[in-house]
Amino acid sequence: MTEKQLKYAMDLLYQLGFANDAFTENYLRFLQSIHGRYERRYYTVRNKNSDYEYWELYYDTSKVIDELKDEISKKQNRLNLPQKQNIREKISASDLANYTYCPVSFAINNTFEIESNKKAQTGTFFHNKQLLLKEISDYEKYGLESESVEIPYKDLYLKSLNHPIIKIIHSSELIFAGHNKNNTTQFFEYENFIGQPDYIFKDGQGHTFVVEEKFKHIKIPKDYEVIDQYNITWFDKIDEALKYKAVFYKNHESQLQSYIYLLPQIMADFGYLIYWIYDWSNNVPFIYNVHVKKINKSIDDEFQSGH
Repeated sequence: MTEKQLKYAMDLLYQLGFANDAFTENYLRFLQSIHGRYERRYYTVRNKNSDYEYWELYYDTSKVIDELKDEISKKQNRLNLPQKQNIREKISASDLANYTYCPVSFAINNTFEIESNKKAQTGTFFHNKQLLLKEISDYEKYGLESESVEIPYKDLYLKSLNHPIIKIIHSSELIFAGHNKNNTTQFFEYENFIGQPDYIFKDGQGHTFVVEEKFKHIKIPKDYEVIDQYNITWFDKIDEALKYKAVFYKNHESQLQSYIYLLPQIMADFGYLIYWIYDWSNNVPFIYNVHVKKINKSIDDEFQSGH
């Protein structure tokens, strides 16, 4: 951001009720890390003998301003926001996860019709690729027409599919897939609870397990090398990105636990929580790493929703 853009962004945060303090400044930096994108800026240097063309990679965070303006608009026009008409009588697994994450956000999203954000849309994009179904080729999962189309960091993506737990899942029998090609919806119900796991499998030992997928955006850091006065080469610090250690969130664990403990008809013995790690290239998201956590079912365990 330019200095003028930073001042404008801070003013927008003040309008949203943030104080003029270090917390707000840190929060603005956090927003820039979420919404920023690396883009190329092209330049032409003209002189008497010839023209030089070169480009520089810059980190565009202007999207933050658009997001803040949109948030202000929603607050100013909150009385005109369409309210949800269908009030569900049952509690869903997603309700538990969303309430555990933030009760205020849960209340707002269950009262008003709010357009989904880009992260949610990206999650839906990847969910529909059904990365865990072995009968779908690696290239079809990305919606590509053939193997001639390049996937950014294809070797790391394929390595993710060879994670030991992912290989176990691929070798297991599919019982249920929540995101299916027919766009049919099936929920499992018990008393006043309802849920739809991403997947249900049965392994070679006859154990039934559920899988919950999440998609986490972790930017690959970049650095540059000066070639000459007109050219700069930028490169990814992929090794640094691969050092990221996943922190599995309580709300996601609660969602997976609810399938294991609150839906007896599934008869799940355990579950896997999978974090697919992705970044963006030319406005297309790509996966380059994966983290998995196993949650076992024990008769001594007591299910907790986090609150």
